[in-house]
This record gives sequence, structure tokens and C-alpha cells, in this order.
Amino acid sequence: TVSDSLIILASLGGAFAARGLMPECDAEWIAHYTRLNETIAGLLQQQKPHDALTEALRNPPYSAGEKAVKDQIAQVVLKAIGAFREADVKSAVALLGDDEQVALMKYLYRFWESGLPARQNASFFPWHSALVERCGHGVIGRAIYDRRWP
Repeated sequence: TVSDSLIILASLGGAFAARGLMPECDAEWIAHYTRLNETIAGLLQQQKPHDALTEALRNPPYSAGEKAVKDQIAQVVLKAIGAFREADVKSAVALLGDDEQVALMKYLYRFWESGLPARQNASFFPWHSALVERCGHGVIGRAIYDRRWP
């Protein structure tokens, strides 16, 4: 299970990160998730939501095979998004790079399809609007037609 893998990987020390590579297997993605979750929590505790969002979107789990791994990383992204006030959404989107903007759009669609409560789903509309305003409608096409999903 994912929980068992987390325990095992804690002892491995994340060799893939030391190599500077993207995670290649689910075990490496689980180790990545553990570090990412700690990093995001620390950045949010330091009142650095922009850094937390950028970090959460930096390495989407496109190659992860296990849905549970993708779900856990999506929860980290959701935590980073939730740290923003609506008034700060446009500035947050403006600070993201192109790849992070597309990844964010993909996560928004993923969150909408996951059956979250209506109030939480409504909180994603300002993000969607800010992405379209900043990137144009092409960001929607890039997100939808790219077959890789986080």
C-alpha cells in the first residue's frame, strides 16, 4: 500500500532527488510526495503561499502509475491553492511559469471532476479566470489536450 511504501522509502533517503532526476516509479513519487508535503507545510507556515504554490506545481506526477500517489500530490496542490485569498489569485498566477500555469489548469479540472463540495469547487473559478486572463484561452486547450494528467 501507499502507507507501507512511505515507511520503506523514508529509509532510502530519496536517491532520485540526489541524482536531480524526475521520479520514475511510484516508490520515488511517494518519496517525492513526502518531501513535497513537508516543504509546502513549511512554506505555508512561513506565510509564503506563492512559493508553496510554485513548488507544489513544479513537478506534476505525470509518470506516476498509482492513482493514490497522484491523489496525494493533488491534495498538496489543493492545500497550496487554499492558502490564497481571492484578491491574491491574479498575482499568484502571474508569478507562475508556463508549465506551472498549465499544470494548475489541469489540477482545477481534476478537482472539479472529483466531487468536492460546491463551496470548494466555486473557489476554483477565480483561479480559472485568472489563468485565462493571463494566458489566453490556449491554456485551456493545452491542459485538456495534453494526455498527461497529474
